[in-house]
Amino acid sequence: MVALRHKSFSFSSLFISLIMFVQYGCGEASRPPIIDRSGGAGGNGEPGSGASEAGSDGAAGTGAIAGSGGASGAAPLSGSGGYSGAGAGGTLVVDSGAGGAQTCFDVGTDPARNRVQPGNVCDRLTTIQCAAEGCCCDNPGRDLSTCKRVMMQYCREQLRIDSISADRTTGFDPVFAEQVFEQYERQASECRPSVVSWGVSFEGLRGIIKGTIEPGQPCTPSGDWGETLDEAGAAALASCRDPENTACSHPAMLLWLCSPRVDVGGACITDLNCLEGLYCDNPSLLLLGAVCRQRKAVGEPCALANECQTLICRYERCAEVTKENVYCLAE
Repeated sequence: MVALRHKSFSFSSLFISLIMFVQYGCGEASRPPIIDRSGGAGGNGEPGSGASEAGSDGAAGTGAIAGSGGASGAAPLSGSGGYSGAGAGGTLVVDSGAGGAQTCFDVGTDPARNRVQPGNVCDRLTTIQCAAEGCCCDNPGRDLSTCKRVMMQYCREQLRIDSISADRTTGFDPVFAEQVFEQYERQASECRPSVVSWGVSFEGLRGIIKGTIEPGQPCTPSGDWGETLDEAGAAALASCRDPENTACSHPAMLLWLCSPRVDVGGACITDLNCLEGLYCDNPSLLLLGAVCRQRKAVGEPCALANECQTLICRYERCAEVTKENVYCLAE
């Protein structure tokens, strides 16, 4: 098995990776158009006939992101009336500055688009994340296709998120996942920096894994494993029921048990083993020898984002929660 080694990834939990892809190489610079959200998620307005007639106001949006009707298309341009109402996180139409309209936050309009199934998490995740990067950053540093390609490869091949979510022991909950991805879409479409803390909570992306093994029962990974956490071990860590209080731990060789999460100084493999607000000081993902520690304040040195209270590490320092630090991930 290939060990899960990744210096740039925050291993705050197995699924903090669902929203925190940090420090990638740059793609081609691409500055998005200016976004005007004043019209909310209004319906389509009637277009103006041309140079002398303004378009009528759009109807008020009725989706999850409700808003007032879009502004009428002003003469001398023939234009649509505000945004097209696509519900939560649908297609956000913005002024391109060239007399027309351009899609910015485009994550699809299929009503079933967020019915994510186990083994297919990365595609939906990266679609939302890359759409947000393009809309929320003045200069995202890469185009949409580059973002999607880089993040998909990282999510599938290095983090093994699809494989872990497909493992029957982890208890992926597709009903809850649909609700969570709808919320993720909405928050990302509004460029909310709070998406980080929400995502690692059990009400957010972290909660889509419920676990299947009862507390106190063995959670030993299948297959061969060595001194570092591999794909089977990663799935095992997310296999325990009651994940708010219990995680799979490896206190001694050949013994893996669903055990209570531990306080500062307790043995850990990842943050899943530590109480909320702590991190596991284990960048090499060793199975033995790491302990839980208090997270660091803004400005303190860091190597990984999970070391920080804000869950953001930029330029080797814990950074503040800002829109740029959350959504502008290309370096």
